[in-house]
Amino acid sequence: MTDPTPKPGNFTPHAARPAASTKPEATTTDAEMATGNPALARSAGDGETPHPLATNTTQRRPEHGLRRRGSEPAGVAVGTRPTGASTRYVHTGLGVLSYAELAPHLARAAAEVEYRIESGDYDQRAADDLLLHDLQHDLCGALLPEQTGWRRHDVRVGTHTPPPYYQVPVLVRTFARDLDARCVRAGTSGSDLLLELLAFAEGRILSIHPFPDLNGRTTRLFLRLLLRRLDLPALTLVPERAALPDYLAALRAADRLHWQPLMRIWQRRLEASLDELFPAVATDSAGEPPAPSHPTEPR
Repeated sequence: MTDPTPKPGNFTPHAARPAASTKPEATTTDAEMATGNPALARSAGDGETPHPLATNTTQRRPEHGLRRRGSEPAGVAVGTRPTGASTRYVHTGLGVLSYAELAPHLARAAAEVEYRIESGDYDQRAADDLLLHDLQHDLCGALLPEQTGWRRHDVRVGTHTPPPYYQVPVLVRTFARDLDARCVRAGTSGSDLLLELLAFAEGRILSIHPFPDLNGRTTRLFLRLLLRRLDLPALTLVPERAALPDYLAALRAADRLHWQPLMRIWQRRLEASLDELFPAVATDSAGEPPAPSHPTEPR
C-alpha cells in the first residue's frame, strides 16, 4: 500500500486530491432518530485561539445509528399518531412524519452539507466544537429543530453509557484541542499517527455522543471535512454488513480509548480507496502484463 501519510505542511493544498464521491447520504435507520429533546444552546467558545486547521484552501449508505439506544427499544413511537409496532413518527419542520417519510428529506439535507464541504464552504472554519455543532445544525436544523444542539439528557447507546450531558460542551472542546495536536503530529510523522488521528476523530465523537440525535451522520460529515483538510480522498465510511460486528467492536474499544481496532479499519478504508484509484496492472496467464494493443513506435 502507498503510504497515505500527509507530508509536513501538507494539510491545506487540495489541487491534487481526487474528486470526492457525489453519492448522496443514505436514508437513516430507526436507531438514528431518537426521542425529541429540546436543543441546548451552542457551547461557549468565542474568542478561543483558532486551531491550525482553521485556515484551509479547497476538499455513502447508512453508517450510523448502528448502536441502538438502550433506553429506547425498537418500535416506540415518537409523536402522537397511533402507530403499529414497526412504524414510528417524529415531529419535524414539515409536520409529524413517519421515518419512511422523513428519510428522503434527511438524505437530501445530508447531501447538501456534503456538497458544501466539497465546495469549500467550511474551509475557513476552525475544526473545533463550534464547527461540529454547526454541521449538525446544518444537517437537521430545518427538519428536526428539537434535535439540534448539544444533548441535555443522559442516554445509553447499546451497552455504552456516554458521559453525562452537562460534560458534553467541555468534552467536545477538549476533543477539538486534542484533534488539533494530533493533526500537527501526524503531519510530521509516520502513517501510524495518521491512522490514530482518524480513529480518534471517529471514535471519540461517537463515544461522547454529543447530540440528541444524528450523532453518526454528523460524525461522518466531520470526517469528510477532516479527510479534505488532510488531502486524503473521500472514503467509504460505511461498514459492509459482514464487517459490522468488527466495526461495532472497534467502537466499543474506542469507548475505552483503545484506538487500534479502529486504526485497522481506517487502514482497510485507505487501502480500498487506493485500490480504486490505482488498480493493479492486469497480468496474463504467465503472470506478465498484457502487451499494449498498439505497439510503441521505436525511438
